[in-house]
Amino acid sequence: MTENITIPLVVELGRKPMTVQQVGELQKGQVLELSQKSTDPVQLMVSGKNIGQGELVEIEGQMGVKILTLTGT
Repeated sequence: MTENITIPLVVELGRKPMTVQQVGELQKGQVLELSQKSTDPVQLMVSGKNIGQGELVEIEGQMGVKILTLTGT
């Protein structure tokens, strides 16, 4: 029965700590630098919990994620 329930899978590229003031000063076109390298794995998250890691790939001009590891499965 639960196999038909839809849940969001979030692919997290990185996080950047910012103050409320910095968030308020964000502007369209601004580039935010992340501490991760472009080759670092992305995190696969479900309900705020990390379930694995993946690698960003391009599939016919669209972004995709190749699963590298899964935890707890």
